[in-house]
Amino acid sequence: MFACIVWTGETRSQLATATRQQAPREITAVLGGRIVGKTVHVERVVALPNQSMHNDAFVIEASQFARCEHDLRDAGLEFVGFAHSHPEGHAAPSQRDREQLWTDCVQVITNGEQVHAFVLDRDRVVHAVRQASQSMASVTTSGATQ
Repeated sequence: MFACIVWTGETRSQLATATRQQAPREITAVLGGRIVGKTVHVERVVALPNQSMHNDAFVIEASQFARCEHDLRDAGLEFVGFAHSHPEGHAAPSQRDREQLWTDCVQVITNGEQVHAFVLDRDRVVHAVRQASQSMASVTTSGATQ
């Protein structure tokens, strides 16, 4: 289980900007970076097209994910998780998220203002992951920053 996610550079603000630009549709992104012990360093946010026909859902094609993961490896990074948005809702996992998101990797949900990071375990229990930024000295303890 991860203890902390560290947003490097402008990755966190890029995610929030993409959320506001794509609203009311949900955005989807792959998170690339490095895992050091129990800390995940997010160094790249790669937005992928949302293939869902609905504004309040997302679908990522397997071929797009595979290509993205390959590009991350070529850049010396690894897949560390996913991000998606709830542009007209809360930055918290919905029931659908709890049922369908991948387990044992970082999951990030944003509404454009708040960012919530967590891991779903194999029993589908949500575990908040605190967040920090290389450009900020403070680390949140609730798992969500504002």
